[in-house]
Amino acid sequence: MVYILLCDGFEDMEAVIPYDLLTRAGIQVEYLGVFEAVVTGAHGTKLLTHGLASEADFANCEMLILPGGRRGVENLLTADEAHRAIQTVWNHGGYVAAVCAAPVVLAKLGLTKGRRATCYPDSHWTEQMDGAVLEEGSVVVADGKLITGLSAGQCVPLGLKLVEVLRGRETAQQVKEAIVWM
Repeated sequence: MVYILLCDGFEDMEAVIPYDLLTRAGIQVEYLGVFEAVVTGAHGTKLLTHGLASEADFANCEMLILPGGRRGVENLLTADEAHRAIQTVWNHGGYVAAVCAAPVVLAKLGLTKGRRATCYPDSHWTEQMDGAVLEEGSVVVADGKLITGLSAGQCVPLGLKLVEVLRGRETAQQVKEAIVWM
């Protein structure tokens, strides 16, 4: 199971594109709201989640994905339930992925310390990546079970990388060809 953790203010593309690409690869994906079941994105997209983070079993989660979006990330930074979910997935050997500004949540929890990562190229966010080895400008960085993506505009390469790490290069290539990604 793959979960995408959502708070109000999430970046719409960063939640929808990885979901789409993963499901095209036959991977079961569910949206989980941190605070409520209907979550509103930064650009007005309303998503009805599959449930709440407080109800999920993160010990058996294959991957947890954190979309960015300024307000969404600010909400994730203060959400104990989100922190518990992230730590549980990480401690049980699951992948943790974050895009745009969301890697700062992982940095706050110490998961990026000494690891290669990328995040949205703005000093407000990069300065919060304390301990990470930032590969500024890299579209997607995978360092073991930690995967980070640069921005909303790079969600297709990120989503394809997520498919690759979960189901292999051949499956990622099939999804890439199906969406005619050049």
